[in-house]
Amino acid sequence: MLMNPRFIRAIVPVYLSLWFVVGASTVAAQDAPAAKKVDQSMPDLDKAAQWLEEGRSTLDAGPLTAAQQAYEGYANTGTVTFNCCFNLARVYYYMTFMYELNKHRDDAKRSLDTGLKWGLRASGINNQSPEVHALLADMYVRKILVGDFFTPMDCGPKGGAEKDKAVKLGPDNPRVLAMQGRCSLFAPPIFGGDVHKALTYFKKSLELEPGSDETYFWLAKAYRNLNDHSDFEKAIQAALKLNPKNILAQMELESWPVKPAK
Repeated sequence: MLMNPRFIRAIVPVYLSLWFVVGASTVAAQDAPAAKKVDQSMPDLDKAAQWLEEGRSTLDAGPLTAAQQAYEGYANTGTVTFNCCFNLARVYYYMTFMYELNKHRDDAKRSLDTGLKWGLRASGINNQSPEVHALLADMYVRKILVGDFFTPMDCGPKGGAEKDKAVKLGPDNPRVLAMQGRCSLFAPPIFGGDVHKALTYFKKSLELEPGSDETYFWLAKAYRNLNDHSDFEKAIQAALKLNPKNILAQMELESWPVKPAK
C-alpha cells in the first residue's frame, strides 16, 4: 500500500533532525574489511602518505588508488595499525568526492561504506582519538548527503554520536572544529544550521592550524553562502596559495569568479 504523501512530508523533518539534535548514543561497531595474511613485501608507507596527500588535493584516481593499495597491502600482511586503518578511511572519504565530481553516485556510496568500516576499525584500536571520530562524523554527513530518503534514519544517530565523541575528546582540535563547521554549514536552520556559527568554527580551526588549505576552502564556501564576495576571495585565494593543486578550491573559484579590480 502506498504511503500517504501528507504522512511522508510530516516525517521528513524527523529523519533529517536525527543528525542535528540526537545526543550521543552507543553505536555498534561494524565489521571492518577482513585482513588476509599474504606473503609479500611491506609497502612503503611514506609513499602511501604522499599519494594520499596528492589524491586528497587533486581528487585524481591514480594517487588515491595507489594509496589505497599500499595501505591495504600493509593491512594484508597482518600488521593492522591505527594509522593504517585511519588513513584507509581517509582515502575512501576522498574517493567519495572524486566519484561525486564524476557523477558516479553509486560508487561514492560504496566508497563511503568501505571508508566507514575502516574508520570504525581504527576507532576500535584507539577509541580516544578525536580525529577519527571527527572523520567518522564527516563520513556520516556525506552518507546523508548522497543517500536516499531513509538514510538519515540510519546515519543520523551514528553521526551524532561520533560528533559528540570528537568534541568531548578534542574540543580544541582543529580537525574537530572544522568538522563542527561543516555540520553547521550543511544543516538546515531549523535543525541547528548556522552559517555564522560555521564561520566561527572554521576561523578557530585555522587559528590552530593555519596551514590547512581544506579549511580555507570550507571557509570560502561559508562566505559564498552569505554572498560575501570579498571575504570569499580572501579565503579561496588563501587555500590556493597554500595548495595550488586543491581541485575543489579551483572549481569553486571558477564557478564564482573573482571580479577584476577596478
